[in-house]
Amino acid sequence: MSGMLKTAGIWGSVILLVALAIAFLKQALALVGILLWAVKAIIALVFIALLIVVGYMAYKHFTKD
Repeated sequence: MSGMLKTAGIWGSVILLVALAIAFLKQALALVGILLWAVKAIIALVFIALLIVVGYMAYKHFTKD
């Protein structure tokens, strides 16, 4: 009986460690997804700002006195 409990305890620990590793990897992938979305948003905002600056420079050039 004691050997069976010891074996169950060892296998339970292994299963727990595997479950924790899977949960950690799932959360790590979610974090990477959020970070990639943030990088894409920053790139889009920089592109929009660049278009606004170029448009402003063109406007100033053509309305020069």
